Amino acid sequence: MQKVKSLEDLVKKPLANSRRGVCYRIVQDKILSDYDYYHAETLDSVTKLYLFVNEQLEELNLIDKVSVQEIAGFILLNASLKPIGFFAPFSGGIAETIMEIEVVVFSAISMLATSVVLFHSHPSGSPKPSEADFKTTEKIKTALSYFNIQLIEHLIITPNNSQQSFSSVIN
Repeated sequence: MQKVKSLEDLVKKPLANSRRGVCYRIVQDKILSDYDYYHAETLDSVTKLYLFVNEQLEELNLIDKVSVQEIAGFILLNASLKPIGFFAPFSGGIAETIMEIEVVVFSAISMLATSVVLFHSHPSGSPKPSEADFKTTEKIKTALSYFNIQLIEHLIITPNNSQQSFSSVIN
C-alpha cells in the first residue's frame, strides 16, 4: 500500500482515481470555486432544488449529457438550506451509474454540511425510481445519519424535464 505524505499526493497516480483522490479533488474544486454560495437562495422546496440542479449542470456543460448517459451528484447544504457545494462527479452508461457512498459522506463532512440532496438523471425519460435508486438512497441516508447529516431529497432529472422527487423531507 502506498503511503500518502500530503493531500497533494492524493491527486498523483495511482491514487488519483482512488476514492480518496476523488474526495480530495471534490473538496479542492470547492475551495477554488468562484460560485458565491453565501448569497445563494435558500433551497427549501423541490422546485427550487430542480432549478438549482439544472442551472449548475448547464454551467458545468453537463446538461446535454443528461439525455445520453446517467449523471449523478449531490448538493451540500448548511443549516439554513443554502448550498455550500455542488458536485456531479459520477457518470455512467445509458442505464446506470454508481454513486460512491464514501465520496458523498466524506465531502459532506469535509464541507461541514448539515444536509445533502442527491440527484441523478434517467436518459430514458422515465422519472420513476428503480429498486437500485431506493437501495442507494437508503445506504447513503444511513451513512450520513452516523454524522448527524440529513439526506433531505433525492431527485431524478430527465431529458424531457419530467421530474421525480423521492425520499423527500421538504415540500
